[in-house]
Parts: sequence; structure tokens; C-alpha cells
Amino acid sequence: MSSGGLLSRSTPIFLEADQIVHGLGAPKRIIKLSDVSVIRLDTTRRKRFCLVLDEIGGKKTVITEGVNNTDPNSFSAFVCALLTRMPQLNQFVTYEIGPSIKIWIAAWIGLFVSIAITIGVLWAALIEQRLPTAILPFAIAPVIMVFVAPILMAGRCQKVGLHMFLTALAERQMI
Repeated sequence: MSSGGLLSRSTPIFLEADQIVHGLGAPKRIIKLSDVSVIRLDTTRRKRFCLVLDEIGGKKTVITEGVNNTDPNSFSAFVCALLTRMPQLNQFVTYEIGPSIKIWIAAWIGLFVSIAITIGVLWAALIEQRLPTAILPFAIAPVIMVFVAPILMAGRCQKVGLHMFLTALAERQMI
């Protein structure tokens, strides 16, 4: 498995009896499954499957089917093993599906700001009769479609039970 965010490098991640080992060598981090408070399936990434683990102390770990491990079967096995062990080791873990609330709110703000910019530019172009300036909003549209639309289409983060979480994973062919 590998773990990492948008700008971080990919690091291996392993599941042991009651913990996840994140990294190799000296800079490895141990994540006790009993310390995980939330497991979230981020449904906004199209090409990679992504699980986010929130720990009680506030740390987050993003687990993706990454560059170092392109075999979807091993990622599925990891996810299955993790979800099988969680109810036994941590009864209080919460399962969520969707983008985090912070990302969801930021996407709405980005949408409203881009709409306001579009309206302002079109209004200025109509008043000053500058046709080339009126094309600018159409340069903003692809950015909205690529980055903001998938987040908004995923909807707000929903708390679900383990069965519903497993169903969502199966629908995305993760397990």
C-alpha cells in the first residue's frame, strides 16, 4: 500500500495485528487501530481509491491505491483486512462516505467566487464592449468542471454503518 496527499511522496503502508505501520526504516509511524476515530471513503477522486483515517489525536492518514502499488487486488485485500479487524479492535470508529466538510465548503465557496468573477467580467465586457474580455469566463469553466464539480457532486460527507460502507466500497469495485 502507499499513502500520501496531493504533494507528498508515496510511502508504503502495512497492516499488522492491531496497528498500521506507515513508512519504512527510521521515519515510520505506527497507527494503532484503537486510536482511529473515523474511516472515510473519499469519493471525489476518480482514478484512485482513497481512504482517510482520522486519529483521536487529530492526525490524518490518507491511504490510496498509489504509485508504488498498482495492483488493485492487494489494495482490496488491505481494505478488507482493515475493515474486518476494526469492529473487534475499535467499536467506536465512525464510517463516513464523501469529501470532508472543509473541502465541501471550500468547493462551494470556489463555485460562488468563480460565478461572481464570471458575472463581473461579462458585465464589464458588455459595458465596455470588449469581446475578448468576455471569453475569460469560459477559461474558468474547465477548472470548475475538473476540480469543483466532482466534490459538489459527491455531496456532503455522510456517516454510515459498516454494512453501508462495505456496500459503497463494493459499488466502487474496491472490494
